[in-house]
Amino acid sequence: MTKPTKPQKPKLPASGGSYAVQRDGALKQEAATQPKPPRTSAGQAAKKEA
Repeated sequence: MTKPTKPQKPKLPASGGSYAVQRDGALKQEAATQPKPPRTSAGQAAKKEA
């Protein structure tokens, strides 16, 4: 319970693009949004709900 990386690991891959933004930055999210239009749709929806 002291390791906050365990609960974040499953959430990163579940988002798809969100994980890349927190790890690299918001710049990487924009790059993945252009080549992956269907994947960003689900990533943006999860970010808005969070």
